[in-house]
Amino acid sequence: MQTRHAALNIGDDPIKDIRFTWGSDYPKNRRYIEGWGTAVEVPAVLVLLDKVVAGELTAERARELLARLAEKVVLACDPEEADPVERAVARCFGDCDECAARKPDFDHRLHQVLMQRERYRDPDAHPWAAARSTLHRVTCREMEELGNSRGFLFTESGEIDSDEYDQHLKWFVHDERGIPSEARTVLARHEAASWIAERTGPKGGERFKLCGICQPERPDRVY
Repeated sequence: MQTRHAALNIGDDPIKDIRFTWGSDYPKNRRYIEGWGTAVEVPAVLVLLDKVVAGELTAERARELLARLAEKVVLACDPEEADPVERAVARCFGDCDECAARKPDFDHRLHQVLMQRERYRDPDAHPWAAARSTLHRVTCREMEELGNSRGFLFTESGEIDSDEYDQHLKWFVHDERGIPSEARTVLARHEAASWIAERTGPKGGERFKLCGICQPERPDRVY
């Protein structure tokens, strides 16, 4: 959270040293109002309202001044706000047009990751796991992330948390990180044997390696 001090020069009696903060709460229901992302001290706002009550300025003028000052604070704290695209992304809560268009892809990727997590929880049926060009035991410490992968998307009752879902959809669309480009695949024996076969050339050349940490048995040699 950042702090800025500013002044409202109103007539002969300016309101000085107004304390603004930026970077705390971002309520989405007011995301398109000027100064979104900022907070201002209540006493300074009350002084401004006192000037309206006293007839020193109109309510419209008071709003204009406060909004303009808040926007300056926003830009000072986050220069990317000057870019309309970045500004729109900052105000997306997984509900923009681009997020809506890519939601089916996100749901597909999410399903794949959750399926891998469920497989990970049944090591007897799925003893191996592949990560890029390396084959592991599914119990290898390199695979531990699979056990928790996307677990924070769920409520205690096991339902998908809508707020977490929307946030991860936004990350997926705008930051490419909401769902990992999952390079880990949990495999049954026949699947792991096929994985090896696909990476073995006609003359026996191998385009894979066995993990040096967990040292798994080769599934194509286990019967």
